Amino acid sequence: MSNYINTVDSMGDEAICEAVLEKTLGEIIDTHCTTIGGYAFYKFYDLRSAIFANATRIEQYAFAYCSKLEAVEIPLAENVGYFSFYECTKLKKADFPNVKSVNRYAFNGCTALDTLVLRSTTFAPLTDVNALTDTLIESGKGYIYVPSALYDSYVADSKWSTYANQFRKLEDYTVDGTLTGELDTNVVISRKIVERTISGAYTNDIAESVGGYAFYECKALTSIDLPAATSIGVSAFYGCSSLTSVNSPVITSLGSSSFDSCVKLTSIDLPALSSVGYYAFRNCSSLASVNLPVAKSAGERVFYGCSSLTSVNLPVATSIGTSAFCKCSSLTSVDLPVATSIGDGAFEDCVKLTSMDLPVATRVRSKAFDSCRSLTSVILRSTTVCSLLNTNAFTGCYHILGTKDSTYNPNGDKDGYIYVPRDLVESYKADTNWSTYATQFRAIEDYTVDGTITGELDATKI
Repeated sequence: MSNYINTVDSMGDEAICEAVLEKTLGEIIDTHCTTIGGYAFYKFYDLRSAIFANATRIEQYAFAYCSKLEAVEIPLAENVGYFSFYECTKLKKADFPNVKSVNRYAFNGCTALDTLVLRSTTFAPLTDVNALTDTLIESGKGYIYVPSALYDSYVADSKWSTYANQFRKLEDYTVDGTLTGELDTNVVISRKIVERTISGAYTNDIAESVGGYAFYECKALTSIDLPAATSIGVSAFYGCSSLTSVNSPVITSLGSSSFDSCVKLTSIDLPALSSVGYYAFRNCSSLASVNLPVAKSAGERVFYGCSSLTSVNLPVATSIGTSAFCKCSSLTSVDLPVATSIGDGAFEDCVKLTSMDLPVATRVRSKAFDSCRSLTSVILRSTTVCSLLNTNAFTGCYHILGTKDSTYNPNGDKDGYIYVPRDLVESYKADTNWSTYATQFRAIEDYTVDGTITGELDATKI
């Protein structure tokens, strides 16, 4: 067995390659080469450690089948090539401060790998989910540590999400820059420390955040009191089917699906919440009221299927995402004073919605109000024509279209109207898409008393 130490410019192409190395190497330290070439250490069965101070690339099969490799330090590496550490069966930890991409089969067959650290502040794409097949991470016994600012991006990514349960926020497990692997439970509540059988009320006065999946499907949990927590991670309370109340007065961000399918949750009052992840309250079928006074948007499917929802307060939300309120079958009215964009299917199948007041809306997307069968009043107060991206925005709105229906419009009355400023009525009627509803436009000024739309024409004004 031999060692290899290279500190001089001895290779013109600046690449380590199989041709210049002996397969009896036990350790390599290199401070020169910038690329670890393809197959460079392929089947170097005696190699135990490898340090490359300046290498920025790890090419395909570079360390494949190095069955004794236990330690790797490549601090400047920006990519991990395909099959690069394939079946390095003794490799337990891979720490990459600068990696920006991980390729297919990169760690496949690293059966002892329980720690992958991706420290870069730039998201590192995963080209294929099989990169971590047959590792302890895949089996749920290892973790992937990433910067907290990128945590949600990783767990929501189409490929990295395969390992969503295994992601951890790097900062929560680090002491003086060193990854300890031990969570400071005074700071974060994680899935690792929460028993699945937890029941009744849960209180934590000091935790600053709730990690992703922390209480996932804790079906006997009834209430949570988190007075100090400022963030709740992805799917943190997903499927907590007995949860009825939440007290988190200083929460500022909710991860995607954080309360998804909490079917007994009746109300939400989060006065400090500004960032709401998609699907956050999806299928909370008992949720009747929502107060989010500083939330900046209602993201994709955030209240999808909240069939008991009747009251929503979103006074500063500027955008309503795709299917945000789809199938909220008890919702009768919503005021969105600063919303400029209404997403695809945002209120689709809100069958009891009767009125919608949009003072500053500039864009309404496809199927935004599709199948709002009770809708009789849409108010667009902006002084410029609101853009309608598709004529199907009001498909199934029986009162606007005059469609007869035994439940929602027994007489087939065409008594649903779109109110706009008088100066814009003709512009709306002539618009390519809005012209579909030309007969239903009315001037706001003619139907308003003290700033309120009455639905009744004031004959003195025309």
